[in-house]
Amino acid sequence: MWYEKQFRDSGNLTTLLQAIRQIATFPIRIMEVCGGQTYALSRYRIEELLPDTVQMIHGPGCPVCVTHEDTISQAIEIARNPQTIFCTFGDMVRVPGTKGSLQQLKAEGKDIRIVYSPLDTLRIAGENPEKQVVFFALGFETTTPLYTLLLQEIVSRKITNLSLLTSLFTIPAAISFLAQDPECKIDGLLAAGHVCSITGLREYDALAEKLELPIAVTGFEPADLLYGIYQVIRLKAQGIDRTINAYRRAVPAQGNRMARQKTERFFTPYDAYWRGLGKIPVSGLRLRPEYEQYEARNRFSCKVKPGIQASACRAGEIMKGKISPEKCPLFGNRCTPDTPLGASMVSSEGACSAFYRYRTN
Repeated sequence: MWYEKQFRDSGNLTTLLQAIRQIATFPIRIMEVCGGQTYALSRYRIEELLPDTVQMIHGPGCPVCVTHEDTISQAIEIARNPQTIFCTFGDMVRVPGTKGSLQQLKAEGKDIRIVYSPLDTLRIAGENPEKQVVFFALGFETTTPLYTLLLQEIVSRKITNLSLLTSLFTIPAAISFLAQDPECKIDGLLAAGHVCSITGLREYDALAEKLELPIAVTGFEPADLLYGIYQVIRLKAQGIDRTINAYRRAVPAQGNRMARQKTERFFTPYDAYWRGLGKIPVSGLRLRPEYEQYEARNRFSCKVKPGIQASACRAGEIMKGKISPEKCPLFGNRCTPDTPLGASMVSSEGACSAFYRYRTN
């Protein structure tokens, strides 16, 4: 708690807010591209403390939220197989796809297990040699290195009954895609500190120059977020388009070279489909050809073809900043955390869930 206290101290936060109010003399739209930051902004009611000139846009930073409906359908297709044990993190069980959810399938008696670490699946595979164990590997640059540890064990131990259903994305490609979308008006960005602790700042330096946007890499405590917002506004006011590291205690400029090397060993970029946003060029990671045998889609010959699905859920518009969560006609009515109709109402890092829990009370 001693470490957190200074970043939640009311005196420090008041000082930061006063500094923001002094320089935020012009309208500015700032997008955070991190589910953890979206959650913190709502939990600590930070947006309500900001001056009217500052508008936060909740971008596609929640991996659960951007996993495509058809990937959920592939998961369900695999999990229906009586010879399969399907392992996943807890949030994904409730995410609706085009063919229901894993939770519904679990209620029918299928063997679907919630795990807390990818490496838990090694034990499950060892205890059930007659079954095929599948792990739902989703996330961004932060979690991908964890999956390389699992893959290393699978390869070195020559495990034949364990594979991954991958849904992995990269943030810079999505930022570039959204910033160049005429419907998505962004004046500045908060970049996720935990992502940059892996990738480093080089890609973000290039993005700031290419997109002519100020970017602040920041963390998740109230003071971190306010300091990042302040830096973006300061850079914008000065007409400076560059990346500033506002989270130096956790993010080295060079990132984590070993983690990147492990990721590059097993994964390669490709054009991925994002839920609510569609196909974004070179925005996903898939297994390299020499490791494709460990991709569950290949092992189970899934036939679902990715594409945009018609849905009343307006999460895609929310992630573009076109509307706020409460403007969706389903929000708080047919769609709640207990009865989610969209992925962003399932995860605590989803904009709709965070807004519902902390902004409607």
